Amino acid sequence: ISEAILGFKLLVKRKILHGR
Repeated sequence: ISEAILGFKLLVKRKILHGR
């Protein structure tokens, strides 16, 4: 479960950084 949350958080952060 922790892995999924970490992966999702990382993906969101990366998407926001790229979207910026």
